[in-house]
Amino acid sequence: MGGTLRGRLDCYANTNDKQANIHIIFKVLYDFLKSHPNITEIARHGGLGGTAANTGDYDSATPFLQNAWYVFRMNDATLESGAANPTGYSGPRTYPWYIYVQLYRQDIVGGISSTPAVPSAMQAVTGNTAYTTMATQYVVPVGTIAGTSEVAWNGAGTMGTNTKGTPVWKSTAGTPTGFQGCYVSPRSNNIGGAHATNRENCSPIFSTNSAQNLPCRFNIISDDDMLIFTSSYGDDASWGLEYFGFYTPRPGLTPTVPMFHYASSIPHATGNNTYGTVAGNGNCAGGIFMNNLAVDGVRSSSFSRYNEFFTQFSNPNRMFTNDQWDDWRIPILLYEGTTYVGYAGDLDSTIKETYNLNAGDTNPSKTRMVLGNNIAQSFKLTVPWDGTTVLRSNFKVRSGVVW
Repeated sequence: MGGTLRGRLDCYANTNDKQANIHIIFKVLYDFLKSHPNITEIARHGGLGGTAANTGDYDSATPFLQNAWYVFRMNDATLESGAANPTGYSGPRTYPWYIYVQLYRQDIVGGISSTPAVPSAMQAVTGNTAYTTMATQYVVPVGTIAGTSEVAWNGAGTMGTNTKGTPVWKSTAGTPTGFQGCYVSPRSNNIGGAHATNRENCSPIFSTNSAQNLPCRFNIISDDDMLIFTSSYGDDASWGLEYFGFYTPRPGLTPTVPMFHYASSIPHATGNNTYGTVAGNGNCAGGIFMNNLAVDGVRSSSFSRYNEFFTQFSNPNRMFTNDQWDDWRIPILLYEGTTYVGYAGDLDSTIKETYNLNAGDTNPSKTRMVLGNNIAQSFKLTVPWDGTTVLRSNFKVRSGVVW
């Protein structure tokens, strides 16, 4: 990892209206990305009928509107001109990465691929869907132009009323000179995937169906190399996770882009659930960024765990004078449908597994927080925390605690 950990913690959306709640989440994520010192805004549209001014909350004078979207780039050490990045990135990446985020309201006529978001799909759906959702893509370009590789976005126009290209992300190697193409997650946007032509399919970062108007608690955590989004719909319900960032390859593997994407509920981690489907539906979110872009691109993935000893019986750790709790690294696999390919490595230590703890707990120093369901003995994940915040101590603040 590189750079300082920062985020928005213990954010709370509680309007009794799922459409308004998702606006809040979309806006808080936008504001966080906009304020991040190593992130640059690339493109944005305020939504159907909107202008560049439409960047507000649902109850503001200029809210984000239906099918609003934005694109940000996490910078590496050099910019498009080849000049040094003024933010002074000094981490291990030699390439930037991009995030695309789209808002879709189920209560407004017009599918997820309608103006101004066309072309777009969410879990392979292009029309109306029963879900109000925020959808995402993560993109890494390959190649060098003036010392950089930041030419992935294929859109046009001016900030706030930008348009998307077809394909959404450039795919023709050598255009411009030196560009080799880009990895686009979720997996279906790559070689052999159902959306490899237009590269338009997105994965849900957060979604609700037509019957749900419950509050949501959510957290955004990032450094200069990764982004974590966690959400608990219903507040005290199970947690979902989106992660994009590094994994540590097993010895002997040297991937060009050792990045991993996952977005779903906290996984069972049995080693046989595919994340990032070829068809782009179902568990479409996720994948492993492979070594050979032209042959593989992003491939489907799966979680597993080292679970002979590391179970509910091993926590807390009583080797200490005062009990401590342990968490462990998570292995990830290349796994497409019914085809097991192999062990790729371990998730970066940013996210680990643990047991015998309740969702929302923090360790004694409050540097790790627990995600999962409400059964203490079951598998859980832990993520970084700010050392101060107590979850659910912030019941009414949309934008949460600034970390």
